[in-house]
Amino acid sequence: MSNLHTLIIIISSISLFVVGIPLLYGILLPIIKPTISNNSYKYLYAFSSGFFLMVATVLFIGESKTHLEEFFIETTKNNVVATKFIVGSIVAGIVFFGLLISLGAKYFFVKTRKSKNLNDVFVDNHNHDEMIFNINDYNPKSKTMAIFFLLSHRIPDGIIIGLLCSQIAREGVDPVSIIFLCSFIMHIIPEELIIYYRQIEMGISRKKATLNSLLAVICIIPLIIIGAVISWFSLENELAIHIIQLIAASFLLFISIIEFLPEFLHDIKISGKEWYITMLIFIIGIAIGLFVISLHDHNFHNDEHVHEHVKLLFKLNKNIY
Repeated sequence: MSNLHTLIIIISSISLFVVGIPLLYGILLPIIKPTISNNSYKYLYAFSSGFFLMVATVLFIGESKTHLEEFFIETTKNNVVATKFIVGSIVAGIVFFGLLISLGAKYFFVKTRKSKNLNDVFVDNHNHDEMIFNINDYNPKSKTMAIFFLLSHRIPDGIIIGLLCSQIAREGVDPVSIIFLCSFIMHIIPEELIIYYRQIEMGISRKKATLNSLLAVICIIPLIIIGAVISWFSLENELAIHIIQLIAASFLLFISIIEFLPEFLHDIKISGKEWYITMLIFIIGIAIGLFVISLHDHNFHNDEHVHEHVKLLFKLNKNIY
Protein backbone atom coordinates (compact mmCIF):
# COMPACT_ATOMS: atom_id res chain seq x y z
CA MET A 1 0.00 0.00 0.00
CA SER A 2 2.89 2.35 0.79
CA ASN A 3 4.30 1.74 -2.68
CA LEU A 4 0.96 2.66 -4.24
CA HIS A 5 0.87 5.78 -2.07
CA THR A 6 4.35 6.65 -3.35
CA LEU A 7 3.17 6.19 -6.94
CA ILE A 8 0.23 8.55 -6.38
CA ILE A 9 2.55 11.19 -4.91
CA ILE A 10 4.98 10.82 -7.85
CA ILE A 11 2.17 11.04 -10.43
CA SER A 12 0.87 14.20 -8.74
CA SER A 13 4.33 15.77 -8.51
CA ILE A 14 5.37 14.97 -12.09
CA SER A 15 1.97 16.04 -13.46
CA LEU A 16 2.33 19.34 -11.62
CA PHE A 17 5.83 19.75 -13.05
CA VAL A 18 5.13 18.86 -16.71
CA VAL A 19 1.75 20.62 -16.77
CA GLY A 20 2.36 23.53 -14.39
CA ILE A 21 5.11 25.22 -16.41
CA PRO A 22 3.23 25.04 -19.77
CA LEU A 23 0.07 26.23 -17.97
CA LEU A 24 1.90 29.26 -16.59
CA TYR A 25 3.35 29.90 -20.04
CA GLY A 26 -0.12 29.57 -21.60
CA ILE A 27 -1.58 32.08 -19.14
CA LEU A 28 1.20 34.65 -19.63
CA LEU A 29 1.35 34.36 -23.43
CA PRO A 30 -1.96 36.17 -24.16
CA ILE A 31 -1.01 38.89 -21.66
CA ILE A 32 2.54 39.50 -22.90
CA LYS A 33 1.96 38.94 -26.64
CA PRO A 34 -1.77 38.54 -27.44
CA THR A 35 -1.29 38.86 -31.22
CA ILE A 36 1.59 38.75 -33.71
CA SER A 37 2.24 40.22 -37.15
CA ASN A 38 1.79 38.39 -40.46
CA ASN A 39 5.56 38.03 -40.77
CA SER A 40 5.72 36.56 -37.27
CA TYR A 41 3.12 33.97 -38.26
CA LYS A 42 5.30 33.02 -41.19
CA TYR A 43 8.38 32.66 -38.97
CA LEU A 44 6.42 30.69 -36.38
CA TYR A 45 5.24 28.21 -39.01
CA ALA A 46 8.76 27.95 -40.46
CA PHE A 47 10.25 27.15 -37.05
CA SER A 48 7.44 24.73 -36.16
CA SER A 49 7.66 22.91 -39.50
CA GLY A 50 11.38 22.21 -39.03
CA PHE A 51 10.98 21.38 -35.34
CA PHE A 52 8.11 18.91 -35.73
CA LEU A 53 9.65 17.30 -38.80
CA MET A 54 12.50 16.24 -36.53
CA VAL A 55 10.14 15.14 -33.74
CA ALA A 56 8.19 13.01 -36.23
CA THR A 57 11.13 11.44 -38.07
CA VAL A 58 14.12 11.30 -35.75
CA LEU A 59 12.27 10.87 -32.45
CA PHE A 60 9.04 8.98 -33.09
CA ILE A 61 9.90 7.03 -36.26
CA GLY A 62 13.58 6.54 -35.39
CA GLU A 63 12.91 5.49 -31.82
CA SER A 64 10.04 3.19 -32.77
CA LYS A 65 12.20 1.53 -35.42
CA THR A 66 14.98 0.90 -32.91
CA HIS A 67 12.69 -0.60 -30.27
CA LEU A 68 10.77 -2.67 -32.81
CA GLU A 69 14.09 -4.13 -33.97
CA GLU A 70 14.88 -5.01 -30.34
CA PHE A 71 11.53 -6.78 -30.11
CA PHE A 72 11.64 -8.67 -33.40
CA ILE A 73 15.32 -9.69 -33.27
CA GLU A 74 14.32 -11.83 -30.31
CA THR A 75 11.07 -13.01 -31.91
CA THR A 76 12.83 -14.07 -35.13
CA LYS A 77 15.62 -15.76 -33.15
CA ASN A 78 18.36 -13.37 -34.33
CA ASN A 79 17.36 -13.42 -38.00
CA VAL A 80 18.40 -9.88 -38.95
CA VAL A 81 17.03 -10.06 -42.52
CA ALA A 82 13.59 -11.08 -41.31
CA THR A 83 13.76 -8.44 -38.55
CA LYS A 84 14.64 -5.68 -41.01
CA PHE A 85 11.86 -6.72 -43.40
CA ILE A 86 9.21 -6.95 -40.67
CA VAL A 87 10.18 -3.68 -39.00
CA GLY A 88 10.46 -1.85 -42.33
CA SER A 89 7.03 -3.09 -43.37
CA ILE A 90 5.47 -2.08 -40.05
CA VAL A 91 7.03 1.39 -40.00
CA ALA A 92 6.28 2.18 -43.66
CA GLY A 93 2.80 0.66 -43.51
CA ILE A 94 1.67 2.48 -40.35
CA VAL A 95 3.08 5.86 -41.45
CA PHE A 96 1.51 5.44 -44.90
CA PHE A 97 -1.83 4.53 -43.29
CA GLY A 98 -1.59 7.53 -40.93
CA LEU A 99 -0.84 9.91 -43.79
CA LEU A 100 -3.82 8.55 -45.74
CA ILE A 101 -6.06 9.17 -42.70
CA SER A 102 -4.72 12.73 -42.49
CA LEU A 103 -5.28 13.37 -46.18
CA GLY A 104 -8.76 11.87 -45.98
CA ALA A 105 -9.61 14.08 -43.00
CA LYS A 106 -8.43 17.18 -44.88
CA TYR A 107 -10.50 16.18 -47.92
CA PHE A 108 -13.54 15.66 -45.67
CA PHE A 109 -13.16 19.09 -44.05
CA VAL A 110 -12.79 20.79 -47.41
CA LYS A 111 -15.75 18.85 -48.81
CA THR A 112 -18.00 19.95 -45.95
CA ARG A 113 -17.55 23.55 -47.11
CA LYS A 114 -20.32 22.74 -49.62
CA SER A 115 -18.38 24.13 -52.55
CA LYS A 116 -18.74 22.66 -56.02
CA ASN A 117 -15.02 22.02 -56.20
CA LEU A 118 -11.83 22.78 -54.30
CA ASN A 119 -11.15 25.96 -56.26
CA ASP A 120 -14.45 27.51 -55.11
CA VAL A 121 -13.16 27.52 -51.55
CA PHE A 122 -9.89 29.03 -52.48
CA VAL A 123 -10.58 32.74 -52.70
CA ASP A 124 -8.02 34.55 -50.60
CA ASN A 125 -5.59 37.43 -50.51
CA HIS A 126 -2.53 35.46 -51.58
CA ASN A 127 -3.31 35.53 -55.29
CA HIS A 128 -2.82 31.83 -55.79
CA ASP A 129 -5.40 31.86 -58.58
CA GLU A 130 -6.81 28.32 -58.87
CA MET A 131 -4.15 26.54 -56.86
CA ILE A 132 -5.14 24.58 -53.76
CA PHE A 133 -1.62 24.85 -52.38
CA ASN A 134 -2.67 26.75 -49.26
CA ILE A 135 -6.36 26.00 -49.14
CA ASN A 136 -6.43 26.03 -45.35
CA ASP A 137 -5.77 29.80 -45.13
CA TYR A 138 -9.45 30.59 -44.89
CA ASN A 139 -10.79 27.25 -43.81
CA PRO A 140 -11.21 27.33 -40.00
CA LYS A 141 -12.15 23.65 -39.90
CA SER A 142 -8.91 22.73 -41.62
CA LYS A 143 -6.90 24.82 -39.16
CA THR A 144 -8.71 23.12 -36.28
CA MET A 145 -7.84 19.73 -37.78
CA ALA A 146 -4.15 20.69 -37.76
CA ILE A 147 -4.37 21.53 -34.04
CA PHE A 148 -5.92 18.15 -33.24
CA PHE A 149 -3.25 16.36 -35.27
CA LEU A 150 -0.58 18.34 -33.42
CA LEU A 151 -2.05 17.29 -30.09
CA SER A 152 -2.23 13.63 -31.13
CA HIS A 153 1.43 13.01 -30.32
CA ARG A 154 0.73 13.81 -26.67
CA ILE A 155 -0.97 10.42 -26.41
CA PRO A 156 2.27 8.38 -26.54
CA ASP A 157 4.14 11.09 -24.62
CA GLY A 158 1.58 11.10 -21.81
CA ILE A 159 1.60 7.31 -21.55
CA ILE A 160 5.41 7.25 -21.56
CA ILE A 161 5.54 9.85 -18.76
CA GLY A 162 3.14 7.59 -16.84
CA LEU A 163 5.51 4.65 -17.37
CA LEU A 164 8.30 6.86 -16.05
CA CYS A 165 6.24 7.65 -12.92
CA SER A 166 5.89 3.93 -12.23
CA GLN A 167 9.61 3.38 -12.77
CA ILE A 168 10.52 6.22 -10.39
CA ALA A 169 8.15 4.79 -7.76
CA ARG A 170 9.98 1.44 -7.97
CA GLU A 171 13.59 2.50 -8.54
CA GLY A 172 13.82 6.14 -7.51
CA VAL A 173 14.57 9.26 -9.54
CA ASP A 174 17.70 9.60 -11.66
CA PRO A 175 19.24 12.40 -13.81
CA VAL A 176 18.04 10.80 -17.07
CA SER A 177 14.42 10.97 -15.86
CA ILE A 178 14.77 14.65 -14.97
CA ILE A 179 16.35 15.44 -18.35
CA PHE A 180 13.54 13.58 -20.13
CA LEU A 181 10.85 15.57 -18.28
CA CYS A 182 12.65 18.85 -19.02
CA SER A 183 12.93 17.96 -22.70
CA PHE A 184 9.20 17.22 -22.77
CA ILE A 185 8.45 20.69 -21.43
CA MET A 186 10.84 22.21 -23.98
CA HIS A 187 9.01 20.65 -26.92
CA ILE A 188 5.61 21.64 -25.48
CA ILE A 189 6.50 25.35 -25.86
CA PRO A 190 6.40 25.47 -29.70
CA GLU A 191 3.11 23.57 -29.53
CA GLU A 192 1.63 26.14 -27.19
CA LEU A 193 2.63 28.93 -29.57
CA ILE A 194 1.06 27.18 -32.55
CA ILE A 195 -2.15 26.19 -30.71
CA TYR A 196 -2.77 29.69 -29.34
CA TYR A 197 -1.78 31.82 -32.33
CA ARG A 198 -3.44 29.51 -34.86
CA GLN A 199 -6.72 30.04 -32.99
CA ILE A 200 -6.19 33.81 -33.03
CA GLU A 201 -5.52 33.53 -36.78
CA MET A 202 -8.86 31.72 -37.11
CA GLY A 203 -10.66 34.65 -35.46
CA ILE A 204 -11.24 32.98 -32.08
CA SER A 205 -11.28 35.41 -29.14
CA ARG A 206 -8.21 35.71 -26.90
CA LYS A 207 -10.17 34.43 -23.90
CA LYS A 208 -11.46 31.33 -25.68
CA ALA A 209 -8.11 30.65 -27.37
CA THR A 210 -6.36 30.85 -23.98
CA LEU A 211 -8.90 28.49 -22.39
CA ASN A 212 -8.56 25.98 -25.24
CA SER A 213 -4.77 26.10 -24.98
CA LEU A 214 -4.87 25.47 -21.22
CA LEU A 215 -7.29 22.57 -21.66
CA ALA A 216 -4.93 21.09 -24.28
CA VAL A 217 -2.17 21.08 -21.64
CA ILE A 218 -4.35 19.62 -18.89
CA CYS A 219 -5.56 16.76 -21.13
CA ILE A 220 -2.19 15.04 -20.76
CA ILE A 221 -2.84 14.28 -17.05
CA PRO A 222 -5.30 11.39 -17.70
CA LEU A 223 -2.77 9.91 -20.14
CA ILE A 224 -0.05 10.06 -17.48
CA ILE A 225 -2.35 8.23 -15.05
CA ILE A 226 -3.17 5.59 -17.69
CA GLY A 227 0.52 5.02 -18.40
CA ALA A 228 1.34 4.72 -14.69
CA VAL A 229 -1.50 2.25 -14.05
CA ILE A 230 -0.53 0.15 -17.08
CA SER A 231 3.07 -0.08 -15.91
CA TRP A 232 2.24 -0.57 -12.23
CA PHE A 233 0.10 -3.61 -12.95
CA SER A 234 2.56 -4.88 -15.60
CA LEU A 235 0.09 -4.43 -18.46
CA GLU A 236 2.42 -2.47 -20.71
CA ASN A 237 2.78 -3.55 -24.30
CA GLU A 238 5.80 -1.92 -25.92
CA LEU A 239 4.69 -2.99 -29.38
CA ALA A 240 1.37 -1.15 -28.96
CA ILE A 241 3.11 1.96 -27.62
CA HIS A 242 5.44 2.16 -30.62
CA ILE A 243 2.57 1.64 -33.05
CA ILE A 244 0.82 4.61 -31.40
CA GLN A 245 4.06 6.57 -31.76
CA LEU A 246 4.20 5.80 -35.48
CA ILE A 247 0.60 6.91 -35.99
CA ALA A 248 1.33 10.15 -34.12
CA ALA A 249 4.47 10.58 -36.24
CA SER A 250 2.41 10.34 -39.45
CA PHE A 251 0.08 13.07 -38.17
CA LEU A 252 3.03 15.30 -37.29
CA LEU A 253 4.57 14.70 -40.72
CA PHE A 254 1.31 15.70 -42.37
CA ILE A 255 0.88 18.97 -40.48
CA SER A 256 4.59 19.84 -40.81
CA ILE A 257 4.61 19.39 -44.60
CA ILE A 258 1.02 19.83 -45.80
CA GLU A 259 -0.28 22.33 -43.23
CA PHE A 260 2.66 24.37 -41.92
CA LEU A 261 5.09 24.40 -44.85
CA PRO A 262 2.67 26.16 -47.26
CA GLU A 263 1.96 28.77 -44.57
CA PHE A 264 5.46 30.23 -44.88
CA LEU A 265 6.11 29.45 -48.58
CA HIS A 266 2.85 30.70 -50.10
CA ASP A 267 3.87 34.32 -50.60
CA ILE A 268 5.15 34.62 -54.19
CA LYS A 269 6.14 38.25 -53.56
CA ILE A 270 8.53 37.46 -50.72
CA SER A 271 11.82 39.32 -51.02
CA GLY A 272 15.19 37.58 -51.27
CA LYS A 273 16.26 38.75 -47.81
CA GLU A 274 12.98 37.71 -46.19
CA TRP A 275 13.13 34.32 -47.90
CA TYR A 276 16.60 33.65 -46.45
CA ILE A 277 15.44 34.77 -42.99
CA THR A 278 12.47 32.38 -43.22
CA MET A 279 14.70 29.50 -44.33
CA LEU A 280 17.17 30.31 -41.53
CA ILE A 281 14.36 30.07 -38.98
CA PHE A 282 13.28 26.78 -40.56
CA ILE A 283 16.85 25.48 -40.13
CA ILE A 284 16.97 26.74 -36.54
CA GLY A 285 13.73 24.80 -35.90
CA ILE A 286 15.42 21.64 -37.19
CA ALA A 287 18.51 22.22 -35.03
CA ILE A 288 16.55 22.95 -31.84
CA GLY A 289 14.32 19.95 -32.55
CA LEU A 290 17.38 17.70 -32.76
CA PHE A 291 18.78 19.18 -29.54
CA VAL A 292 15.55 18.53 -27.62
CA ILE A 293 15.31 15.03 -29.08
CA SER A 294 18.87 14.26 -27.94
CA LEU A 295 17.67 14.76 -24.35
CA HIS A 296 14.93 12.16 -24.72
CA ASP A 297 15.29 8.62 -23.41
CA HIS A 298 12.14 6.50 -23.67
CA ASN A 299 13.88 3.25 -22.73
CA PHE A 300 12.19 2.12 -19.52
CA HIS A 301 13.70 -1.29 -19.20
CA ASN A 302 17.19 -2.15 -18.09
CA ASP A 303 17.02 -5.86 -18.85
CA GLU A 304 20.45 -7.10 -19.78
CA HIS A 305 19.07 -9.46 -22.43
CA VAL A 306 17.61 -6.50 -24.32
CA HIS A 307 21.00 -4.81 -24.52
CA GLU A 308 22.53 -8.08 -25.67
CA HIS A 309 20.01 -8.29 -28.52
CA VAL A 310 20.81 -4.71 -29.55
CA LYS A 311 24.52 -5.54 -29.63
CA LEU A 312 23.78 -8.65 -31.65
CA LEU A 313 21.67 -6.66 -34.13
CA PHE A 314 24.49 -4.16 -34.68
CA LYS A 315 26.98 -6.98 -35.08
CA LEU A 316 24.80 -8.77 -37.65
CA ASN A 317 24.26 -5.49 -39.52
CA LYS A 318 28.00 -5.00 -39.69
CA ASN A 319 28.51 -8.49 -41.09
CA ILE A 320 25.84 -8.00 -43.75
CA TYR A 321 27.02 -4.61 -44.96
